[in-house]
Amino acid sequence: MKRRLGLSVGALVVAASFSACSSVDTTNTAAEVNGHRLSNDQLAALTQDSTDGDIIRQTLTTWIEVVAVTDDASGLVTSAELSARKLTALQGLLDQFGDAGQATYELGLDGSPLLCLSAIPLDTTVAGATVLEELAAGTTFADAAKTYSADETLAASGGLVKSADGVECIAGDQFNPTLIDALAEAGATVGAPESILLNEQEVVVLLRPFDELTLSDAERLQLSANDMGAALNDSYAAAEITVSGRIGTWDRDQGLVVATGASPAATLPVTTSPVTTG
Repeated sequence: MKRRLGLSVGALVVAASFSACSSVDTTNTAAEVNGHRLSNDQLAALTQDSTDGDIIRQTLTTWIEVVAVTDDASGLVTSAELSARKLTALQGLLDQFGDAGQATYELGLDGSPLLCLSAIPLDTTVAGATVLEELAAGTTFADAAKTYSADETLAASGGLVKSADGVECIAGDQFNPTLIDALAEAGATVGAPESILLNEQEVVVLLRPFDELTLSDAERLQLSANDMGAALNDSYAAAEITVSGRIGTWDRDQGLVVATGASPAATLPVTTSPVTTG
């Protein structure tokens, strides 16, 4: 059975981290985190004097994230400074939990939120066993794809399977389900090529080794989310967070400042086109 990771990236910095929250209506205080106070004037500067409630609450959420994670509210005068500080905080956490991200990725079909796949669809004149033997003898997957791939696009890319917008590491549920089922039946693991049948065509596939990947920070964040969230939960569970009732309420479960009295937002399914190998 495929194991699903439970922590969403959107909940990473705050929702998994802070347990103490309340509303406060101090005259010139927008929010306070562990004694660090944000005035209404400072919040107005961060939002460039916006009167849009959603923008104000989103900005305040980011300020709470940054201050609670770094325990530092200094120098947060503009929205650009706030965004830069958040990226710095996340980068520090990513550097700390990079090994955990590798371990999560190497769960492959048994739990990784991302799959990075290479594939060589074969014509009927080439046996998958022949390609597997060459790979075992030291031929690189990219060279084998250029030699044997019946799909010109995959031959040109060295077998790299990409989404329509060029992304190489893709959520498992965005792939053709028949492909995922075939990989599972073959017992595919990261780093070990397998030969499968897909729509009656033999395909040599590889869940790419971690050390061959070039991951974006967003992808590293997704892979490390559970471990980062657990560490943040341990470190910041007792954080004192107050928000002015005139602005909204701190929703611990969502990790957001929400409009006072607002009900939790509905989560809508996202529909994507399956990724196929040709």
